[in-house]
Amino acid sequence: MVLRTLVTSKLNVRTRYWTFIIFSLLFVFSFVSLKEMENLVQVSSSTEWCDIGVPYLAVDGLTVTLNSFTIVEKIGSYQYQILYTLENNGDDKVLEGTFKMYYQDSVGGLPQYGFFNYLFPGDTLVRGYTFEEIKSQPFDVLGYHHDHFFLGEPLEDSLKWKVEIPDNAPPLIETITQEPKIEEVESFENVLVWIKVTDSLSGVERVILSYTINEGIEWTNLAAIYNTTSGFYESTIPGTPLGTVLKYQIIAYDNAGNSKVEDNNGQYYVYIVLHKISTALSCSVLPSTIKLGDSINIIGSISPPVTGATVTLSIKHNEGSWNMLTTVTSSSSYTYSWTPETLGSYKIKASWNGMGAYEGAISNTITVNVTKISTTISCSVSQSDLTIGDSFNVSGSIIPALAGKTVTITYTKPDGSTVTRTSTTNPGDYSDAYIPDILGSWSVTASWDGDAIHEAASSASQSFSVSKILTSVTCSTSSSEINLEDSITVSGAIDLALSDKTVTFTYTKPDDSTVTRTVTTGSDGSYSDTYTPDADGSWSVTATWAGDSMHDGSSSSLMSFIVKKSGCLIATATYGSELSPQIQFLRGFRDNTVYSTFAGSSFMTVFNGFYYSFSPNVASVIADNSALRGIMKVVLYPLIGILQVSSAAFSVFSFLPELGIIVAGLIASALIGIIYFLPLALIVSLKKKFKVSEKIIRLLGLIWIGSVLTVVIAEIFQAPSMMMLSTGAFVLVTIATATLISLRIVSKHLIH
Repeated sequence: MVLRTLVTSKLNVRTRYWTFIIFSLLFVFSFVSLKEMENLVQVSSSTEWCDIGVPYLAVDGLTVTLNSFTIVEKIGSYQYQILYTLENNGDDKVLEGTFKMYYQDSVGGLPQYGFFNYLFPGDTLVRGYTFEEIKSQPFDVLGYHHDHFFLGEPLEDSLKWKVEIPDNAPPLIETITQEPKIEEVESFENVLVWIKVTDSLSGVERVILSYTINEGIEWTNLAAIYNTTSGFYESTIPGTPLGTVLKYQIIAYDNAGNSKVEDNNGQYYVYIVLHKISTALSCSVLPSTIKLGDSINIIGSISPPVTGATVTLSIKHNEGSWNMLTTVTSSSSYTYSWTPETLGSYKIKASWNGMGAYEGAISNTITVNVTKISTTISCSVSQSDLTIGDSFNVSGSIIPALAGKTVTITYTKPDGSTVTRTSTTNPGDYSDAYIPDILGSWSVTASWDGDAIHEAASSASQSFSVSKILTSVTCSTSSSEINLEDSITVSGAIDLALSDKTVTFTYTKPDDSTVTRTVTTGSDGSYSDTYTPDADGSWSVTATWAGDSMHDGSSSSLMSFIVKKSGCLIATATYGSELSPQIQFLRGFRDNTVYSTFAGSSFMTVFNGFYYSFSPNVASVIADNSALRGIMKVVLYPLIGILQVSSAAFSVFSFLPELGIIVAGLIASALIGIIYFLPLALIVSLKKKFKVSEKIIRLLGLIWIGSVLTVVIAEIFQAPSMMMLSTGAFVLVTIATATLISLRIVSKHLIH
């Protein structure tokens, strides 16, 4: 037991010792490794671009060192040679990553091929690889990553080295072209030279064309300007005299200070001026179309300008031959004014024979057309409004003034038909007197057909209207005031003494209704009409005629006259004065009672027509016979009493005047029948032994009821004509009915 404890104690001491030694070594190794890794990460994270010869820890765990990076320029490409070291300082195997070159101006790149091995912990390997690409597709980034073989751009966590191609090469002068070509250069002709120069690294800084015309004794340098459209540098060599031998070379510089001289292997680029200077001769006219008698300017120029050159102008008329027109001296341009003498088409060209170093030339052919002289013709009318039968003038002139020319005047009628007349100018004026024969809107134009050297012309259309002859109608009345039963004479005339024309009179009554009457004018155009108004009040009358095919109708001015109510002519003649009480009562009953209602006024219109048809003659007989006056007083006495009773009845119904006048009329008509007509009917009945049957009484009753209903309807619709007819019938039927009923009663008493 003691031995086991002792042995165990010794083993623990040894174990503790080696354990301490191992942990100490691990700590030192770990510290050194961590410190080294910390340095690698710091370098990688603090630098955008990696440096050559510096180790970097890649994301795959390998330490990558780009030992060298060499760019070798070839004729059409660059080789990019790299030498690098990969170290695995980790604890696990790592598949080695690859390098990739990324293009400068486009997406994509050229990857490394052929190495896909594992690096185990502690392994180190050194490799080399060469990329190659044409010069037009340069690289700008070299990247390292374990997973970028198919990518077009470097990853964010890639190791990246900047690719900078050193420019030690001069610019490349590829092509040289000139115009005109070497064997075609003319005297004093400029020569344009195009040069294709490129430099894929630092770029072209400038290009110079250097030339000599005295075998290299003196050289002249010209800057060549870059043309962005063509991609060439361009330079112009000034023209030189005939026989000059000119040599030139091209010198190009890049931005790195390199230069290149292209002198055709020491032979230079050479051309000899062997040709005369070609010239071009232009010819034009202003204007190209003219009127006969006008001038044109023939203008042109020699290019390049030649001082003192003689230019010949030639013309050809229509299809004739060429003839010389004139010669002019040109410094750089020429001008000649020419006036053609005949109509037609002219061809014109210019030519010169050349002089000294300049060749001659013939211009283009131009055409000039000489046309007839333009003319205009005017047209005016003496008046734009005229009446049928009037004569008027159309006048105007041809410009320029041409005597003895026929002018056609065309009149267009309202119906579209035309009338053509002619007039001769003198010296350039014309006129035409014409009488239009149709009413309406006309138009007229003037034209002429031109002649051998003058163009035809037409005027603008001028309008005028032809209307009927104006007329007037006079109208006068025989009196401005008449009595109701009197007549009035309306007379007047149509001016221009128009006979057999119908004149229409329109009489306007006080109630604004009208009466129309017609008369025919006499041989002197006069007329008259006699008319008896049927109502009192303010009247007016106008005379109108409608016109005819030649004359406008017209209406007279309005003539007014007053129709006064007249008294009862027979009663006035009977009582001898209008101031007698009986007359005053009759007038008051008529004016204040009957005329105050629509039904009464309508009845009085009918009554007055009947009464005044005979009363004037009767009244004149009574007025001259005292015995008759006495008899008439007896006759009128019952009538005055009847009307007094009727007036009293109207007063009872004064709250409803239209009903009151019907009641008053009923009473008056019935009493008039009984008092005035019953005695006469009784005498006739006794002599003729006439009996009134009940059937007649019933028939009259029905008629009477119909008249009453008609009065009511006329009252409702305020119909004057219906009211006049119905009230007249009402009064007459009432008188007849009252008379016959009374006769039947009296007859029965006399028989019994």
